[in-house]
Amino acid sequence: MVVGAGRNIVLEMEHVRLQFVDFDDPSEASAVMVASKHLQFEASDTWERQNKAQNLLWSSEPEMCYHSGRFLLPRIRPSKERNERYISSRRSTVENMNPRASSLALSPSGPSYGIFKDHFPTVVDDLVDPITIVVSHSILRSLKFTSHDYLFLVMGTDNKNKPVMALSDKQSSIIHVEAARTVHQPLTGTIGKKMLVALYEQLLVQSILRDLCPNDTLVVLDVAESKRGALNRRCRE
Repeated sequence: MVVGAGRNIVLEMEHVRLQFVDFDDPSEASAVMVASKHLQFEASDTWERQNKAQNLLWSSEPEMCYHSGRFLLPRIRPSKERNERYISSRRSTVENMNPRASSLALSPSGPSYGIFKDHFPTVVDDLVDPITIVVSHSILRSLKFTSHDYLFLVMGTDNKNKPVMALSDKQSSIIHVEAARTVHQPLTGTIGKKMLVALYEQLLVQSILRDLCPNDTLVVLDVAESKRGALNRRCRE
């Protein structure tokens, strides 16, 4: 009766959120279990209102049943997306994705790097004059601009499909940055990639020299020829 009334309330009052968790064995309804589900439900509501709930790794199903140590979800027809989101809490799942349609992030994975679904999309509303960029190339190492601000230099195409370089706070296939952190450049292909590396070296040298005072001495060992040239040019300025 209570579940039926709850379904009717949700149907008629769209602003109301309800979730039923049915325990076959009352002894399994521990305070930790109930509190965990309650916090997940509250968090999902907050993130849905902020449009950040697309990549949740748990399920915010309206009805669940806890049986023999497992949460069971009612289904009439299979829902591959919901099921995989639920399964992902217990094991890794594989999904084929287009990096130009969905944001994929490059993140450290052990001694190397891995490509993962971007679970922390940028909140575009927080940006001033935002630009969306589909990234084609990026520098693996970040650049230090302030004591707490590290950014990656990337290259790709903007909303108008024009080549652009930008500074991003993360390495993803699709990024949103402020226009002030971008610069349009007409060169693509091999020359464009060389320009990306050259600009990175200039910014890296600028970052190294920023904290030096007059009459300071900088010792650099085994520096590449291209970086040596950038250092010499910057020191002569």
